[in-house]
Amino acid sequence: MLLLAAALGMLISMTLFAFSRGGNKVNRYLAIYFFIVSLYVLVHYTIVFSGSVFWIAIAFINPSFLFLLPGPILYFYVRGTLTGRTKLDKRDLLHFLPAVIHLLLISPWL
Repeated sequence: MLLLAAALGMLISMTLFAFSRGGNKVNRYLAIYFFIVSLYVLVHYTIVFSGSVFWIAIAFINPSFLFLLPGPILYFYVRGTLTGRTKLDKRDLLHFLPAVIHLLLISPWL
């Protein structure tokens, strides 16, 4: 059931991202947020229910920097909804700094 929920969440988020091109562009942030949360559920499903050490190692390390992004993405969605501003400036890139640092630290294992 959890695997189906994660797959359905990824499908819905990709559909939302595809259909937000012409309309409200702030919905792209919401689609990215849902995709990362669904990926998080899928990774934890793999860790808990998979018996393979190889797949657990792949699922635990490789996408782990993405799990630091839902907070900033949700912030950009709420800010864009309230103010109508969808563009990111240089100051907004500071929100991605923890994920970039984490990516640099795990890059030897990638």
